[in-house]
Amino acid sequence: MHMRVAILILLLGILAVPAVAQTTTASLQGTVKDSSQAVLPGVTVAVRSPDTGFTRTATTDAKGTFYLSYLPVGRYDVTVELSGFKREIRQGLRFELGQEASLDFTLSVASVAETVTVSAAAPFVETTKTTVDNVVKREQLDDLPVSGRNAANLAMLAPGVVPRGSTEEPVTSEGQPRGSSESLLDGVSNKLVLVNSIRSNA
Repeated sequence: MHMRVAILILLLGILAVPAVAQTTTASLQGTVKDSSQAVLPGVTVAVRSPDTGFTRTATTDAKGTFYLSYLPVGRYDVTVELSGFKREIRQGLRFELGQEASLDFTLSVASVAETVTVSAAAPFVETTKTTVDNVVKREQLDDLPVSGRNAANLAMLAPGVVPRGSTEEPVTSEGQPRGSSESLLDGVSNKLVLVNSIRSNA
């Protein structure tokens, strides 16, 4: 129930953007350089979820950049390695719905096989994202009451979201008219298109 609520809240109208721009996954991009700030092509970048075992890898291009898309929400460890350089691991990184995270790496030359592990890394910086959004996190879902068991009420934790006074489409964002928002439940549309409302609020 909690995971369903989290997905529903993010996409209930918090974003004043077209439905086609909404997503239920995250992405990670960045650049890998050496200690002289020269870009490093051919570096293997791997993300792995310690909770689910989900893994995805990418290789840096001629400009030293990499891009990993369609990452399910959750905790990840990111490993960056290239022969002749110290392998770097950043642990406990958290990806949220719709996040476009940027993360750069600097690798040092290794005389022997060495690994640098960083735990509790700083929050991601999103340099390419132009939308304004908000994620209602699991801790909030556990601690906050939900009036009338209407999950949409949690959307009002985000700036610009106000109640509409209708049980069919209970909240609105930035003054958008009825029918302009999208609602997803477990990644599937929860919208009743014929009358511009949502099928379920709970």
